[in-house]
Amino acid sequence: MLKKIILLLTLCISILPAQMHSLVIGVNNGNLIGAENDAVAMNQLLANKGVQYRQQLYGTNATAKNIIDAFQKIVDNAKENDWVYLFFSGHGSSPFDPGNIHKPQLKKRLEGTGALLTGDNQYLVIKESLAPLFRTLDVNNVRTVVIFDACFSGSAYKNVFNSPSNLPFYTPKPTRRGTYPYEHLIYLSSTTYSDYASESSIDKRGYFSMAITRCLANNHKRNSINSCLYDIKNNDGKLPQKPIILPKNNFTVFPSYTKDIRISPTHFSLKEQLFNLATPSKDFQLYAQNSQGITSKNYPIGEKFSIHLESKRAGYFVLFKMGESNRLELSYPNNQKMPYVNANTNKKILALTSTSPVGEEMLSAFVVNKSTALALQKLYNQTNGELSKVADIKKAMNLIESNQIVGSKLLWVSREM
Repeated sequence: MLKKIILLLTLCISILPAQMHSLVIGVNNGNLIGAENDAVAMNQLLANKGVQYRQQLYGTNATAKNIIDAFQKIVDNAKENDWVYLFFSGHGSSPFDPGNIHKPQLKKRLEGTGALLTGDNQYLVIKESLAPLFRTLDVNNVRTVVIFDACFSGSAYKNVFNSPSNLPFYTPKPTRRGTYPYEHLIYLSSTTYSDYASESSIDKRGYFSMAITRCLANNHKRNSINSCLYDIKNNDGKLPQKPIILPKNNFTVFPSYTKDIRISPTHFSLKEQLFNLATPSKDFQLYAQNSQGITSKNYPIGEKFSIHLESKRAGYFVLFKMGESNRLELSYPNNQKMPYVNANTNKKILALTSTSPVGEEMLSAFVVNKSTALALQKLYNQTNGELSKVADIKKAMNLIESNQIVGSKLLWVSREM
């Protein structure tokens, strides 16, 4: 009889459902405006996915101590086969951060890893603080999902462990490549180890956070998430950086019993709708280069760079610009020029200098026929090039939507040194 009771208890314990825990962090320090909105959106997604035990730390409450204490509590409570989710949106750093050029001690601390800037402006160095906790979860067979939307976060999961097989491999000329150090940890990063993350001043959200919440809402597996992010980046043109997904093999981000969530399409402002009329095409592209001829989308304040146009199509050139305070400008045609683009053109069209305030700038260019160019030139004369009224924006949209031959858009980020 006792053996039967023990067997029954064992069976009951074995079929207990896995528990799901999360810590969501958003910090709008410095020039950021969307990190805390990102965290709110992620917390809502995790709630909809059935995560029972959720903690949130926003702004000044997201101190280094509070983050470590909250995550330590999760590690202490998580059991084998449980699920743990850690999300951070805010500033990040790595040895490749240009801001660390004159900070040798910080660069030394960041070797082989990354750091997050907390609400009390402390650097939370991953290999010193979170990576040991990641390792504990991994050894305890707790399925862990880490999502960082921060600059230079491509290697922010790393812990060197003082092991030759786990030497930092994000170095300019590595002598040995390290292996991914976790068996049960999934890492989703907004950027590479040396790239900047961007956010939308219109949506007041990080581009990666918007993309990953959209993808995770309807996808559970690595390959489908990767495909979703690829579409957003390359087809929608809404992800101006390269995200990282590790490990390389296929995995599941949520337990199989969670349901897909239907989300409504992203709401775009009228101005952004105009920019989105430019469908990405190999026949017509805008790109930015620095003074060394390197193509980039990130420029520190004061740096000079140039905008280039590559077009296989001929027609009249139209250019819109949106920057500070979401001001929408019609640059071409204007009252002096109605430029014509020949087929197979590849040339520099603008010389610019990155200026404050920091943030994103957008260009949208089109090739149109002559009658459309004349109508837009008339609109320029009526507005002096600034499209602030709804009627003027809609008029420009109708002209472009009906008559564009081809279009392209470009986003770049002005940033602090």
